[in-house]
Amino acid sequence: MKKLLCLMAALLLAVCSAGASGYSSCQTYTYSSRDKSVLPSPDAYYISRVIRLSDYGLGSFSSPQDLVVDKDGNLYVADTNNNRIAVIPGEGESVRFIENVDSSGLNRPTGLFIDAEGRLYIADSGNFRVVRLNADFTLDKAFGKPTSPLLKNLDVFKPLKVSVSSLGEIYIICENVFEGIVEVNEAGEFIGYAGMNKVSPSLWDLMWRAVSTKTQKESMVSFLPISFLNMDMDEKDFIYATSYMESNPSANAVKRLNPGGKDVLVNNSGLPLIGDQITNENTAYSRFKDICYIQNGIFAAVDSTLGHIFVYSPDGYPMFIFGGIGSGTGQLTSPSAIDHNGLELYVLDGSKNQINVYAPTPYGEKLIKAVAAYDEGDYGGASASFSELIRLNSNCEVAYIGLGKSYLRSGRYEKAMQAFYIAGNKTYYSKALKEFRNQKLSGYFIWISAFAAALIIYFIVRKPVKKALGKRFAGKGMRDAKLPPGLTGYFDSLAFAGYMAFHPFKGFYEMKREKRGSMAAAFTIAAFYTVTMLIKKVATGFVFSTVEVTEVNVFLTLLEILAPFVLFCIANWCLTTLMDGEGNLRDIVMTVCYSLLPATLIQILVILASHILTLQEGAVLGVFEWLATAYTVFLIFTGTLTIHQYTLKRAVATSFFSIVGMAVILFIGFIFVNLGCEVFDYFRSIYREIIFR
Repeated sequence: MKKLLCLMAALLLAVCSAGASGYSSCQTYTYSSRDKSVLPSPDAYYISRVIRLSDYGLGSFSSPQDLVVDKDGNLYVADTNNNRIAVIPGEGESVRFIENVDSSGLNRPTGLFIDAEGRLYIADSGNFRVVRLNADFTLDKAFGKPTSPLLKNLDVFKPLKVSVSSLGEIYIICENVFEGIVEVNEAGEFIGYAGMNKVSPSLWDLMWRAVSTKTQKESMVSFLPISFLNMDMDEKDFIYATSYMESNPSANAVKRLNPGGKDVLVNNSGLPLIGDQITNENTAYSRFKDICYIQNGIFAAVDSTLGHIFVYSPDGYPMFIFGGIGSGTGQLTSPSAIDHNGLELYVLDGSKNQINVYAPTPYGEKLIKAVAAYDEGDYGGASASFSELIRLNSNCEVAYIGLGKSYLRSGRYEKAMQAFYIAGNKTYYSKALKEFRNQKLSGYFIWISAFAAALIIYFIVRKPVKKALGKRFAGKGMRDAKLPPGLTGYFDSLAFAGYMAFHPFKGFYEMKREKRGSMAAAFTIAAFYTVTMLIKKVATGFVFSTVEVTEVNVFLTLLEILAPFVLFCIANWCLTTLMDGEGNLRDIVMTVCYSLLPATLIQILVILASHILTLQEGAVLGVFEWLATAYTVFLIFTGTLTIHQYTLKRAVATSFFSIVGMAVILFIGFIFVNLGCEVFDYFRSIYREIIFR
């Protein structure tokens, strides 16, 4: 219902925006980095015009596969099935076609690129080459299959997409090449591969392959890396490349490859760059057919599955998502390429054989310019723009991030933390928290130093002073307080838990033989532990929290906390009864409950520390939690060994089979619950039958 309401709100907002501005609505939205929910957004782009060859009286494209826009606004389209390149001028001139670049002509061109000198590169896949044309479209050079001993697996050189660096290095995406993007120099000599995708076979695939025979392995599909689909290059010669990550939907479908071929993409959003986030209601995986770099780290990608256009910030946040599959205005059927001219986006629809041109609305233009201003160092102007954008759209996480980064640079760390918290970004929140903590500590450094010195002096002089004073003050204070006998015994039993934590063997022996401790104190410790774990669920610091407070189900959380201990007590009692254990159910319950005290105290420390530690210091919390778990297990094992009077070997076996018994109890409980539901459904169907008849 929440997602449905969000979608309805997004649609209403888009319709109102379209009605107010006269734009054709593109149903813009983004995703929340907290829970991947849909966030409505004002329209950032609108369809400004559609370009078809038929508008010039020149027939139609035939399955066009790529387009590129030069600095003068001229549009180049790879008209693949017509074996030509269409050159559509920005204005005032007629359309030209590039077909016969040499005696071979073009054969199914699928990729285009224009370098800084205005030369046109064409991936002439049908002729198994890349051709470079001069600014007047005459042939400059053809690049065939490079010769190199490292290209043994490249039987057929079939280039699909091409891109060129400012140094003249040519990057080529080839069919059936899985090692990465082929890189050659201006002489056509092979340099190497750039950016191979990692193989991520499932555990089942690995296990099945390990037990298969040689014949079966030969018939299996090899674990090949995923090849790239398309690419573009920024002003620093970094390659933005897309790939289809359906086999690993949690991995980014976009990479930013430096000249050395290493992925240096920054993604602080908490959302994988996979297009539409996969949910139970949406099982269609996005497929970034093409990508284009716009400016200042901002890039756009087009999804051929759902027809959506994604514009991402330099931090990996979806700034806006619009478009869609369909025949309506601004919608796409089979998008195959995307490029930009300034802030305008050109999207090639290979099925409709047309080009949709999207222009930014004032909101979209303001957001892009605000991000660009921050990237260029204009922090004051960017901060003012982000504040205005938040007033226009309170769901704009990119604006909160930008505003928080501006506050961070100006030293307003508390405000930066607030902005990053609203955006749900733990990485930047952690940076602001570190600076805020250092700022506060420096202000109270003298007082902290004085307190530490006093504490040291106290521990130094405590024993001599106590010895000098002797028994003068003996018996003063809480020890003289008169308490009822029941409460005295209860508090003694609670204090015994601390003694037991430091002297486990002796403590559990005294609990069993001398009847120290009580069930009331044991249940108090268990309740204290339960409350602490509940508080941890909702009060852990933002940097280390795993769930939203509104998502916490108290009943399920209580079940998650208490069920393991209850099951262990029952399983251990059932097992030790058969194995001549001397401990009864009361002893087992008290052992488990008393063993929880150290874990409870450590968890309190973890909760407090989570509010002052940063992500980089989070390993400290992991160590504390590991110690809490390990020491609790040690105490339970020691208690089991002592109260049942087992040998070490028998205690280990009993503990192991107790865990097995827990699984058996769960299985039997599942069967009974399932049968109970079946019986309930049976009698309910009978009741309904009687009522309706």
